[in-house]
Amino acid sequence: MATSKEWTEEERQACLDVREALIKEKNLPASAVGEVELIVITLNAKLRVDEAVTKFMTYHESLLGEYGISDVWAAHETLDDQWHRLAVAGQDEGGRSVMWVHGGGTAVDEETRCIQSCCVYFFAVHADVFTLRNGISLVIDTSNAPKKKVGNERKLQVAWQNYPTRAQGIYILGTNAFTRIAINALIAFASLFAKNKIIARIRFSDIAELGKKWGTSSLPEIHGGEKRPATGEWVRARLDAFPRMGLPAYV
Repeated sequence: MATSKEWTEEERQACLDVREALIKEKNLPASAVGEVELIVITLNAKLRVDEAVTKFMTYHESLLGEYGISDVWAAHETLDDQWHRLAVAGQDEGGRSVMWVHGGGTAVDEETRCIQSCCVYFFAVHADVFTLRNGISLVIDTSNAPKKKVGNERKLQVAWQNYPTRAQGIYILGTNAFTRIAINALIAFASLFAKNKIIARIRFSDIAELGKKWGTSSLPEIHGGEKRPATGEWVRARLDAFPRMGLPAYV
């Protein structure tokens, strides 16, 4: 676990500047600018203060606000039935953490818990200094996609696009010629609301290719990777060890 001494002064100052702008210019209460969110979003914006502020506001308004999440860290005991959507993986070829999302439909009454669990998992994936400084690889496994549409697929696709990621590669698994057309349509629709150069990094892949690229041990256990804790347990452990900066309380 990193200590505050392992962060550079530039990194600490960027986080402080982002917090100052969010509170003074965007009128967010200090309680809404948590240190974990602040560090992840600022580092994912490569310390660019204006960009980090924009990303934070998108996260705050289009994820938490849109789905009525007043405190992303509260009531985690209600998320136990959501962890099946998210797998624990290892590192990619560059030593960055892998964020692995399983496919599957989301009932309307589960949307809020789904988004909250994905947020918490997202921050857990970033809970090491190397990943914070270098980004992640994102895997979206669509093989469990339901045959019958729920009706909220496009809405949730926009939500996924609004996560403040810094993905070096996005790999979509479990597709065929037909589903690739549908996925490309969803991506195009989402880009209308949240334009991001990350879209250019999307590619269709499979387990064998990723195993060859990263090493089989880095795959989730269900796909032949090494044995790891259950997702909920892993998330809690990673967040407990999150490399905080020890920023002073806002005055």
